[in-house]
Amino acid sequence: MDLFGDALMRYLASIVNHRQDAEDLFQGTWVRVAERIDRFDPERPFGPWLFRLARNAAYDHLRRRRWLRPFESRRRGEAGQPPAEEQRPDTRDLGQKIISRDLTARLLAGLDSDQREVVHLRFWAELSYEEIAELCAVPIGTVKSRLSRALARLGELNAQLESGR
Repeated sequence: MDLFGDALMRYLASIVNHRQDAEDLFQGTWVRVAERIDRFDPERPFGPWLFRLARNAAYDHLRRRRWLRPFESRRRGEAGQPPAEEQRPDTRDLGQKIISRDLTARLLAGLDSDQREVVHLRFWAELSYEEIAELCAVPIGTVKSRLSRALARLGELNAQLESGR
């Protein structure tokens, strides 16, 4: 956990875009590691296997959240607003709001989820192209093109921020 913890947390947060959900998924991933460690092939690197478990959990979470969205909208008030008790600001999110003002977070938010994923895996998790390809179940060429497009887009977004647009 010491070796992969920080990178895994950032990776999960980049996928679900919500700190508390990412923390829940982080814990769940380590539980899955403990439950499925007998399926791990010690001849292969641990990082891609770990990130694959996390990725699957994160995308399952997003699918459940998308599926539940129509039911959540029924709980809202007549004008589509949440009930009054849900409208109060949540002070637990204050730290996340401050972090989101960081330049890196603003730039990464401008990327597609596929591009954001490869950027996190390459630069924060420090996985190789081959490991990312295996983790995402795509060809290496796809990883390279996503990363190339992501870096080009980050350059564009940075130029926009610097020019004040």
